[in-house]
Amino acid sequence: VVLVDPTRARLILTRAFEVFQLAGDHRGCLIAATGIVETHNIEQIGIADLDRWIPVLERGIGTGVSYSTPAERVRVLTAFLVAAMLRQPSHPALPNCLREVEGALELDIPLTARADMVTQLLAYFCYTNELQKARSLVARVGSMFELPELTAFRRAGWLVYFSFYAALTGAHTAGIQALDALRRIVNDFGMKWFRFYDRFFRALLHLLGPSPLQASALVHELGDRVDANRFAETAQFHLARMLLFQARGDPSLAVYHGELCLTAASKTDSPYFNILFPTLIASALVEAGQLSRADELLRQARALTASTVFNHHKPLIGMVEAYRLQAQGNAEAASACLCEALRQARADHSASSLRWLVLGFRRMLALALESNIESESARGFIAELGILPESPDCDSWPWPVRLRLLGGFELRSDAPPQPATGKAQKKPLEMLKVLAVQPAGELSAQALAELLWPDADGDAARESLEVTLRRLRKLIGSDDAIRWHEGRVALNESVCWVDTLAFERAHQRAERALNAPEISDVDLERTAQRLLALYPAHVLPGEEDKSWLIAGRQRLASRMFRDLTAIGAHWEQRQQWEKAELTYRRAVELEAVSEVLYRRLMSVQIHRGDRAGALATYARCRQMLSFTLGVEPSAETQSVRRSAMAPG
Repeated sequence: VVLVDPTRARLILTRAFEVFQLAGDHRGCLIAATGIVETHNIEQIGIADLDRWIPVLERGIGTGVSYSTPAERVRVLTAFLVAAMLRQPSHPALPNCLREVEGALELDIPLTARADMVTQLLAYFCYTNELQKARSLVARVGSMFELPELTAFRRAGWLVYFSFYAALTGAHTAGIQALDALRRIVNDFGMKWFRFYDRFFRALLHLLGPSPLQASALVHELGDRVDANRFAETAQFHLARMLLFQARGDPSLAVYHGELCLTAASKTDSPYFNILFPTLIASALVEAGQLSRADELLRQARALTASTVFNHHKPLIGMVEAYRLQAQGNAEAASACLCEALRQARADHSASSLRWLVLGFRRMLALALESNIESESARGFIAELGILPESPDCDSWPWPVRLRLLGGFELRSDAPPQPATGKAQKKPLEMLKVLAVQPAGELSAQALAELLWPDADGDAARESLEVTLRRLRKLIGSDDAIRWHEGRVALNESVCWVDTLAFERAHQRAERALNAPEISDVDLERTAQRLLALYPAHVLPGEEDKSWLIAGRQRLASRMFRDLTAIGAHWEQRQQWEKAELTYRRAVELEAVSEVLYRRLMSVQIHRGDRAGALATYARCRQMLSFTLGVEPSAETQSVRRSAMAPG
């Protein structure tokens, strides 16, 4: 009855407790109280009512109380553990109680009693964010729930909290499998209360994973399953909506649902909800620019966390505080706060919970890497949790695959590549290079096959394409690095950092900035630095000039020269001649065949008073034109030369 209809079970058990109390049956009172606690834990309603049962159970865990079996004491201990954690998390008896329950794992108690104990213990670890202990527990006892001797009800209880655990730790496949198994039990026994949580945990597995937008349909379905009289359900529904809108980049709607979540959470009488949810809502407020409100919620969460068993949530609170400080422009305080949050998360193995921050965690990891703040911890968390960057332009991210073509070919992969030499590598690497010089890193399979095997017929070319793609994936050591979907072959920018594609994006941003009505000196300098950092030299210099390479090289070179010319012109307009000269010099170094660049450089040198330098530039220009094109400098360039020769 407890799992099928917790509300009805609670009424029955409460009446039973009153009967036992009148009869002076202390053992019966304890058994009834443990069942009542279990109903509250399952439904997450009437949490304040636990204040009535905690003293009853506390008397039952005293050393002077005798039990007929060790299993009876264990049941009372776990009920007290969960009740006090949910309602009175600063209760002084909690640490000793937890130690005794953990020690009971070594006891020889009946299978059903053991199943109940570890189920409640997993719930405790999930709520308190002691995920390292949760992992150890699952590894130790998880297989027990596959035993045929256990009833479906006992298995269902474990699967409920295992699915929550899977969402917190990123065990997506195991979580879905658990929910599928649980759904069959729910349908067989009519456990209506779980219909909301079935969708909620499924949504959570996506929301806290690498593809949060895949939760859209599930979150929508949650709205039809919320019982408005259950404040925990209402709070969790709006939390899911908030996380989804954060992932979509809509901070206004995220905050709207966050505030609704906060209102519902405040009615649950649950310290857990009123620590975790305000912390997460604060991250949405940061993204919406409501920093004072975010600070208010973080203060509330810290106050509720102090001296409680929820202290393992401190790294999460600290991470959001760092996020707020960074948004506020307080870089020094943000760095210190971020450093402490990462250290705490590493020390207590709670980094997985930081995935609650669907945007903030990735952004703060990127900041940690860029600013060298606990960067080894940040890299470790990224690898452990499979965190993807928010943007493919995060150069410092520990990308599984890095590919460079500008200035020469370089391929680096974290995965151990399959050995291949000589001819076996040539075609796969050519395929990789062809994809990398495309504007979006992708090409139709047919076009790619025609470029690589121009003389082969359709079927033969497609077969060669499939074989070569398999070899390329083995060579890189990653099946995910190259995608073939709906007739197109593409580099996967969630896995690969590619300098040519990074340059394409930098060029697009530069073009927008340079054509804007205004651009500051700082932004102009940053734009130039970014472009020059990405483009040290042309694409694959010295390699055989095939049609795809010539086209890609010319396209990227043209964009680079257009950007540098525009940047130089901006510096000229501001009469910052030294910066203009440095820009044009770098452009000339990259493209020695552009007379326009030489002429602009000469003009700037004249403005700086360096007439000798301008004449030397003219001499190099004349030599270049004679050697490459067999012509003399244009009349316009010669006019600039005469200006350089004129008396001061």
